[in-house]
Amino acid sequence: MSSKNLLPRGWVGVWVGAAILGTTGLSWAGGNPKILVLPYQHMNQGMPDDLGEQTSVVVTRELSAQGLNLIRADDVGPAPSAPPPETNPDAPTGDPQAQAQAEKYVERAREAMDDGEFGKATKMLERAAKLVEQNGDAVPDLRTLAEIYLQAGVAYFRDGMEDEGDDMLNRAVHLDPERILDAADYPPIFVKVYERARFNVLRRPRGRVEVKAQPGASVLFDG
Repeated sequence: MSSKNLLPRGWVGVWVGAAILGTTGLSWAGGNPKILVLPYQHMNQGMPDDLGEQTSVVVTRELSAQGLNLIRADDVGPAPSAPPPETNPDAPTGDPQAQAQAEKYVERAREAMDDGEFGKATKMLERAAKLVEQNGDAVPDLRTLAEIYLQAGVAYFRDGMEDEGDDMLNRAVHLDPERILDAADYPPIFVKVYERARFNVLRRPRGRVEVKAQPGASVLFDG
């Protein structure tokens, strides 16, 4: 009987692996280590259940002798996710087109007032004001909001709603207190009403805020 018949057929894979590993020392001597992939599968139905584990022990020991560590697939965690893109915390979060869209609403409101549709005009101006208020950090010139409030004041007064008109004028003055209306653009009675609102706002006690910043910096004060 030959020596081949003394071994179960299922053990051939182990002996082949051991034979390959036995040559690794010679093959690595002249260069960088090579990683050997040893596929294994049962060669017959009579393979012992622990043969795979025994093979892993042999492979691990041989690789360790060459300075390599064998890691089980189920010991490897998921690849780290890519870091989130860096964002500038000082960048505007609002819509950069908000001011342009608001100015379109103001123009439509003026057209509505020319047609005597004051209710439609106030609705257009409310949309414009809301748009700028919600995107204030992206609006380069907040005097746009002052102009919206001023035009809303005009619409309310022309519609006979004086209390609402006074409120809009007060808001306009708060945002642009240095503005003086040109009598050529507004009726004299409205200019007087605006000046009264401006006087009432400016006579109120003022606080003081000191801001230290680089020259040319824009400072927005909410409140």
